Formats: sequence, structure tokens, C-alpha cells
Amino acid sequence: MKHALLGFALLFSTGCAAGVAVHPSGPVGGHVQPLARADAVAIGHRWCANNGWQCELDGVDLIQGQTVWLLEFDAIRPHGKNRGKGHFKGKGKGHKKHGDKFERTGLTFAIDAWSGEVLDVRRG
Repeated sequence: MKHALLGFALLFSTGCAAGVAVHPSGPVGGHVQPLARADAVAIGHRWCANNGWQCELDGVDLIQGQTVWLLEFDAIRPHGKNRGKGHFKGKGKGHKKHGDKFERTGLTFAIDAWSGEVLDVRRG
């Protein structure tokens, strides 16, 4: 009887008896490891495109105990209204098209390495 109770307690404490999977702290949505570098960069590029920026990756690093991707981009877009993707070509080094003025800056992203959520975007 003692062995049966000990076995049940062991199964229940690990979550096996209840059918619950036990995950290490940090993972969200079924991830068992942080997002891959390429996935984090794709999230940054998608944010740029959705906000009217053309971005070129300058640097990427996994920081804070592998919980946050830090991405740095060179970014360019027309001044004023968001004119959308494809308006400018090339890295933000003074390129103009059709005489338009443009804004050029650096964008730094903090992206949650487990959920893919954009935590912060800073300009400059």
C-alpha cells in the first residue's frame, strides 16, 4: 500500500496523473526554446513594413538570459504620410526618389524571445 501511495504521489506531483504537461518557466504558446534568430528578424521586418519603414538589419543579439531579442535596423521612410512599402530602395544613405524628402533613423527593437511580442521600439 505504501508503494502505491508513493507512486501516485509521484505521478500527481509531476502532472502526469492529471494529464498536464510540465514546462520550464518562460515558454509561452508551446515553445520549448526561444524563437530562432530568423523569426525575430522577420517580426522586426514585418513591424517596419506595417509602419511604412524600409529597414535593413544592422545587428541582432539574444539578451537577458535568452529571453529578449535585441534588433537594430537602419530605417528610411518618406516624411509626412506613411507611403507604404517599396517607396524607397537601398540603405538609408541619402537616396531620394521623385524628389521626395525622407526620414532616416535607426530603430532598436526588443522582442520577447518566447512569445514574439514586440516589447519596445526606440528611434535614434
